[in-house]
Amino acid sequence: MGRIESRVTQPYQVVSTLTGTGTNGTMTKWTGGSTLGDSSVTEAQLAALVAAAAAAVPAASSGSTTIANNQSSSADVTGLTYFSGREQQVIIEYDIRRVTDTGGSELRAIGQLDLVYSRQDGTWYIGNNEWSGDTVAVSGVDSPAGVRFSVTSGGQLQYTSSSVAGANYVGDLDWYYRRTFLTSPTLPILNTQTAANFGISLDVRNHRTYLFEFEIFRQTDTALSEAAASGYVIFAYNSDTGLWATLGQGWAGDDPGVVFSITTAGVVQYTSSTIAGSNYQGICAFGYRTFDDSSSAALTVANNTAVATDIGLSLSPSTYRGAIIEWEMRRKTATGGSEVRSTGVLIYCTRAGSWESLSDYRDGDVMGVTFSMTTLGALQFTSTNIAGASYEGTMNYYLRSINV
Repeated sequence: MGRIESRVTQPYQVVSTLTGTGTNGTMTKWTGGSTLGDSSVTEAQLAALVAAAAAAVPAASSGSTTIANNQSSSADVTGLTYFSGREQQVIIEYDIRRVTDTGGSELRAIGQLDLVYSRQDGTWYIGNNEWSGDTVAVSGVDSPAGVRFSVTSGGQLQYTSSSVAGANYVGDLDWYYRRTFLTSPTLPILNTQTAANFGISLDVRNHRTYLFEFEIFRQTDTALSEAAASGYVIFAYNSDTGLWATLGQGWAGDDPGVVFSITTAGVVQYTSSTIAGSNYQGICAFGYRTFDDSSSAALTVANNTAVATDIGLSLSPSTYRGAIIEWEMRRKTATGGSEVRSTGVLIYCTRAGSWESLSDYRDGDVMGVTFSMTTLGALQFTSTNIAGASYEGTMNYYLRSINV
């Protein structure tokens, strides 16, 4: 099985012309060159810039196409062609289902594909392909549900497929894609840095957990120096300690040589490796999401729950065929040092009309919470006991289904 690591959804770019004075948490601008300035903007001003940037970008799109059985030569995936002048890095979430009348033949996979355009080579390539579900080799290469993806130098996504035995074959690919790496200026990633300020400060008065999603591009004039990656980093505030901390981070594509961190006071920093050569370029497009302002209502995670109990989220298999549930959880009591926080991704799919778990990936503290889903789609949980009075347990989430 593959594992989805990159959790990039809709990133935004912030250019180097931010101005203003912040009073409700700050995001510090880049003033140009190799220094970071101390001018700042309020979160509302940043949101306005985000909206303007998003309005200038075509909306993310989705679609569905068929996957032929036993496709030995590369065939185009209809609707998925990309152009270097419009996008330079693309994330595609996909859901594959292949089945015949033969019992037990159904193949299922949900995954994420990263396509990257190389400025140095002038060609597209697959930076990463992570999936959960069935793995079947195609021409000797492990592939999701027996579908092996490739991309032409011009940006056309293609595939070959394995053979599924039996009559009345059905092969479906549902997809959702976002253009993520844009060509306009972004915040700089300097070469050979140790604990350099990235230009962002977080304030707990705004949110307690931030999921930053980024695209990084670094290169010099030296051949093969180019590194392009997409990834995420999660920062959370602990009310017991009064300090910020990093819950987790990951990336897909080339190793960017960049590691993000946060000071206990909430200042985002980074270290960067050395890329040899002259005329160094290093830029980062980024955006952030918070869970406490998601469209979903906070769910209650009761303490010391030994029997699987509905948490309040239900997905009918007649409506959903696959689901990605991205969540953030906080549990604590009045006892000092009891607070635990974590974020995670649950991936479920239907097979033969019933739900099954494909992945349960987490960053952060050990929460003592186990998820499950009934065959009819009710998300359930059990929980351990956290000692102390005045227990609190909440979960916020985002639900994504590629094929509603």
